[in-house]
Amino acid sequence: MPLIAAEAEAGYSSVITRHGKPMASQLRVQYRLKLPDAVQLASALTIEAAALVTHDRDFAKVEGLPVVSGATA
Repeated sequence: MPLIAAEAEAGYSSVITRHGKPMASQLRVQYRLKLPDAVQLASALTIEAAALVTHDRDFAKVEGLPVVSGATA
């Protein structure tokens, strides 16, 4: 089953088309993220994820969501 259909069946709206786009734009400016990173963060926040796992250092300044990272400085 495609993800969008699974979301609809589970009662979620599409993160990208309904809620994610405005939030991703705001997060992109707020944290100076690249668009794909902002969409990933908006998606994680929208579904109330426990954490975001990444090797991307761009998420180091993010507040409100624990970021688990293996990236080294």
